[in-house]
Amino acid sequence: MRISRFPVLYAGCWAAVAVLLAAPAGWTQTTTVKLGFVDLQRIHSEWAEYKKISDELKSLYTAKMQELRKKSQSIQKEWEGFELQKELLPPDSAKQQEDTLKLEASNFRQQLETEAQKWEQEREKRLEPLVQKLKTTIETIAKEEKYSFIFSRSYLFYVDPKFDITDKVLARVNKK
Repeated sequence: MRISRFPVLYAGCWAAVAVLLAAPAGWTQTTTVKLGFVDLQRIHSEWAEYKKISDELKSLYTAKMQELRKKSQSIQKEWEGFELQKELLPPDSAKQQEDTLKLEASNFRQQLETEAQKWEQEREKRLEPLVQKLKTTIETIAKEEKYSFIFSRSYLFYVDPKFDITDKVLARVNKK
């Protein structure tokens, strides 16, 4: 004898509904979700400590770039001078001078790569404590005010301004 699954399934669904209706209030309690967002661009521009470190980094970067630009121009002038007199030099001397210039250019490229790595390390070293401070501040506000989620404004197309906690975050990080 074959038993149809439909009546068993139907009876099982009604049993589940009956259990839910008879369950204690805590089982069926709904959770309120509270959302917020921060405008990181605004925080970067209005957070005094971040602006100070950002300005210092910009100053260091500008000074280093001026130094490297001068060196690049010097190498370029050497190449241009070599190209102008290359035909007048003996072949061995021209080859030796060209090899020297190629080596100098190669060393300069390596220096550029090294400087870029140093710059990135310095940037991380100086900004990482601020990132951690900002993250901790946002987490503290979220816990105190029972936010479920805090988003970055840059990833959202539209957000009602009533969910903006940027002013609260700025007040705390600028106070500390």
